[in-house]
Amino acid sequence: MVMLKPILVHRAFELLNRITSGNLPPFPAVCAVIESDGNILLIDRSDGLGLSLPGGIVKWGETLEEALRREVEEETGYQVSITRLVGIYSGPYRDPRASSVQIAYAATIINGQVRSSHEGIVVWTPKESLPNILAFDHTAVVTDYLSGEVKIF
Repeated sequence: MVMLKPILVHRAFELLNRITSGNLPPFPAVCAVIESDGNILLIDRSDGLGLSLPGGIVKWGETLEEALRREVEEETGYQVSITRLVGIYSGPYRDPRASSVQIAYAATIINGQVRSSHEGIVVWTPKESLPNILAFDHTAVVTDYLSGEVKIF
C-alpha cells in the first residue's frame, strides 16, 4: 500500500471540498483504547504524525464495530472485543488530513500476536508516562478513557 504524506492527503481533500462547494461530509473514523497491565497500546505512525491509538476510516458497508476490529487487527495483529464507548469527537481540525468524526471505544485483546504494519510500529506505553501530545485528538481520548465518563464533543 502506498503511504501518502499527510499534507498531500489534506490538500486532496481541500480540493475535493472546493469541487463539492463545501458539501463534502466528514468521514466516520474509529479508534481503540487498549489497556493491558497498566500500558496503553499506541502506534508510532510511519507517516510522521507521531503516536496514535489504533484505528482508521470506516469503509463503505461496515459497521463502526466491524471497522474497529478490522483496523486494530490490521495495525497491531490483535483481535479485540469492544468493552465500552469512550466518546465521540468531531471538529474540522481533529485530523490534519481530512474532516472526520471519530468514535472511540475501549477494547480488550482476545486473540492474536503483536505485529507492526505499514501504518507504524506497535508501542506499549505506561499510562503514567504517556506523551502529552498524541496525534489527532487522541490525548483527549485517552484522558476521557481514564476518567471513565463517555464524552461527546
